Amino acid sequence: MRAKSALDTSVTAAGTMVRVSGSLRDELDRGLPQREIVVFFSKERRHRRHPDASETLYTDRRGGFSTQRELEPGTWHVSVMFEETEHVTASRIVKSLEVEPAPVDLRTQIPRLVIGQVPSVPVRVRASVAGVGLQAKAEVLVNDVYAGETRLDQFGRGTVDVAGSLSPGLNEVRVRIPEGRHRDVVEEVGELRVSAEVDATASFQEVVERLQRGLAVEGRLTDERGPLPGVRVAVKIRREDQGEPSEESEQAEQMSQLPGSSARGDEQARYERFVTTDEQGRFRAFYSGDKLEDGIWHAQTAIVPELGAEIAVPTAPVELDRTTSRWILNALGLLGLIGGLALLLQRFWQVIETQLQRRRHERESEERAEMALKDTEALSPHSLGVDEKPVDTAPDNTRLSGMVWDIWKDRPVADAELVVWRDGERVRTEHATGQASPRAGIFIIDGLTAGAYELEVRARGFMPGKLSFRLPHKGRLSNVRLDLVAVPLKIRRLYQSLVETLDGQDLWGRLSPREIEAALLEVTDEATQDTGSPARRAFLRSLEHKLAQAGDTLSGEELVSMMTSVVEETYFSGRTFDTSVWELARDIALQLRDRQGEGAS
Repeated sequence: MRAKSALDTSVTAAGTMVRVSGSLRDELDRGLPQREIVVFFSKERRHRRHPDASETLYTDRRGGFSTQRELEPGTWHVSVMFEETEHVTASRIVKSLEVEPAPVDLRTQIPRLVIGQVPSVPVRVRASVAGVGLQAKAEVLVNDVYAGETRLDQFGRGTVDVAGSLSPGLNEVRVRIPEGRHRDVVEEVGELRVSAEVDATASFQEVVERLQRGLAVEGRLTDERGPLPGVRVAVKIRREDQGEPSEESEQAEQMSQLPGSSARGDEQARYERFVTTDEQGRFRAFYSGDKLEDGIWHAQTAIVPELGAEIAVPTAPVELDRTTSRWILNALGLLGLIGGLALLLQRFWQVIETQLQRRRHERESEERAEMALKDTEALSPHSLGVDEKPVDTAPDNTRLSGMVWDIWKDRPVADAELVVWRDGERVRTEHATGQASPRAGIFIIDGLTAGAYELEVRARGFMPGKLSFRLPHKGRLSNVRLDLVAVPLKIRRLYQSLVETLDGQDLWGRLSPREIEAALLEVTDEATQDTGSPARRAFLRSLEHKLAQAGDTLSGEELVSMMTSVVEETYFSGRTFDTSVWELARDIALQLRDRQGEGAS
């Protein structure tokens, strides 16, 4: 009676490398050793009569078998066959798979530092394709010189010893997977440093770090080539009354690393640190004083290279005494807290100040916009200095005296008319001295009785100004300067306020009109008194006609263009204009503001 055989087969592809593995067992799930297994590899074609390749294997003592073959890309059928024998029945499995080239993932573990003479320097290699281990040859070169090779196992792992190929200093280690029939060469390069002797220095001292007092171990590692970066350093501190660590305590520390010993592990972690040197070879381990008791402490520092013996670095003991310095830390902490509160208050005040400035700016902008539309200007008397007093008279509390001034061109206003009103009736009319006088713009009004009055000042080319006052004035209105606003300046202020209202910011002056203004203000008096050429009068009449005829049909762009034209023709001309031009500019500005209000609603 013959036993029944059963094939358990796995076919996997690692790129173009196909691996076939499995086992041959009987019906009692026992492995059948030393049995012949034939594997056929057939690529899918339209007229396929024979397999492309075959391989004969023999099962091991547990019935297992394994083989691999590099195939060209395409669809393949793999047949695994066990032929019938006198005692075991036949078995056959056919599997199909797609073979495609894929990149090789090569990973290496190359020691970074070797100190002194060591018997072995292993370079570990792992290669895989799409997560499947690659069974291939791996070569290792040290400084472009062949150092050895290995055959990667079924998991794609292997090790090569390069101890005999290293030289003192920096060595370049190159791991290479040679090219296959359908695979390119894959390389990984690393550096291995061999140091015959290491110069290690370390210091142990009490420090203050981030307002926290504690102990710190600092040091630096170098060799004949310079700093040693990336080296692991073990640092451990102990208090003097704890004594030297015994063999039993070391065993207990090793047991503390086992599961279930977290308390002992936490105790050990308080005193032991593992740090790594930086690019300059420096290392540092800090121990907070909150977790340490006062007393004399010792530090044990050891260099732990990847290969080679540990190197101990001696340090001097340190006495930790926090009773005399705790008040300093408290004072520093209090100062830091006060500084933080002060900074917070400063930031808070900056926010409040910004809000106040914004509100004040909005309020001033609204006031400027309101004043720009008024027909009259409020006069504010300015007291003249001793050297500027134009009237040489004795002080009188019932007399008004001073000078009418043009603030646009910064000069006296000749022939200004000053009218004094009381209870709506005209009381007195005076005129300032004319242009022909050497002291133009001077006025004197006297002979008024006690009471409340209103003074109205008019001049050709200027906006009317009004001043309310009461007599006697106690000298407040003796030798004063009354500032009048010229029509072009009034139009410019209206334009400036209008642009600020529409745009949200004061844009006047960004085009630097000062040079133009200064040049125009140097024009002679005869030229500035010209009320306008026929072309200028025609221009203003055309604007008035267009505004009257078009009415509400004018667009916002046309209104802005008209307003800009009025400003250019008045403010930058330096000439004198009648208040009718101001009324035209005001009508344009009112229409623009109405358009803005309609758009906002």
